[in-house]
Amino acid sequence: MDNNLNNDDVTAEVGGNYVLCPTGNHVATCFAMVVIGTVMESFQGKPAEPAKKVIFGFEITGKKHIFKEERGPEPHILWIEHLLSLNTKANLRKMIQSWAGEQFTDEDMKTFKINDLVGNSCLANVVAFKTSKGEDRVKIYSISSVPEGTPVLPLVNKSLIFTYRNPFNTEAFDRIPEWIQKKMKTSQEYQQALGAGIVPTQTTQTPGPVATEQPKGGFPFPKKPM
Repeated sequence: MDNNLNNDDVTAEVGGNYVLCPTGNHVATCFAMVVIGTVMESFQGKPAEPAKKVIFGFEITGKKHIFKEERGPEPHILWIEHLLSLNTKANLRKMIQSWAGEQFTDEDMKTFKINDLVGNSCLANVVAFKTSKGEDRVKIYSISSVPEGTPVLPLVNKSLIFTYRNPFNTEAFDRIPEWIQKKMKTSQEYQQALGAGIVPTQTTQTPGPVATEQPKGGFPFPKKPM
């Protein structure tokens, strides 16, 4: 898929004033898929190991807040990070199957393009939790298909897809929130690109317009073998 996208910023960056999205079941649309790359991570106290990660951005179009006065009301955005794997135990595969309401075989998943999730809507169950520091936060706990007849609002944010490719897509990278960029810069893929001289040492996020985009109809089911 071509990821030379229109030059529109990802909106609703909160900065130091964290505003919680309301909890409950909300219609959400996946507007972004960003390959973070291979980073070192530890799990359950075990030594850190390399893990290739991907993160998805979901726009809760019907729930808005004024994050910045000059921009007016903007939709809440929540992100879900997963290991970039579609094996039977992988959380990414579980998310896809829950979203579709169907179990898939390994053969089914061989034809599944993860970037096809972008632009599709779902029903997101948003729950509250506390961080290890006792801070109140919310996250998408589960995803399912949108019930038939439920209205789906047009996207406010333009779709964003980023994968590591040569030449490095600086325009798309600049639209990724800074906290995600920071993690990406620790990845093997980013360091390899930096070593090859194809990544700028600094990026600048500049404000830009948002555009209305109609979500896709239906879920991108894996193609069944003939």
